[in-house]
Amino acid sequence: LRAADVCVLVDGNRLPALPDGVDAAAVVRGDACCYSIAAASIVAKVQRDRIMRDLHERLGPEYGLAVNKGYPTAAHLSALRRLGPSAEHRMTFRPVANARRPAPAPGSAPGRAREEREPPADGGGAEGAGRP
Repeated sequence: LRAADVCVLVDGNRLPALPDGVDAAAVVRGDACCYSIAAASIVAKVQRDRIMRDLHERLGPEYGLAVNKGYPTAAHLSALRRLGPSAEHRMTFRPVANARRPAPAPGSAPGRAREEREPPADGGGAEGAGRP
């Protein structure tokens, strides 16, 4: 397809940055009213589930990714607090960012945290929706 033949439909109310000349439309609740958005949503969720199962096998069962699919369930948040995030966690997600900040040491003054861990050399993990 040529760019002139493409119209990007986005499920939501905001459009991503696209090349000049690409027609696009944001469709609120697009998965409920547009077959192509609904199909793309299913494909994306199936792929996300596969990625989460793979991460579960690579990282181990502690984060429960095969079950929670990266969503912030109580068990997943507990594992983040206990283990800290893996390099695969999305560091821009607030619960993950908070898990990177160690709790104050017992007996220390409020607001004075223990020394922070060094960030991963790769800048903090992969970005993307549905990621842990």
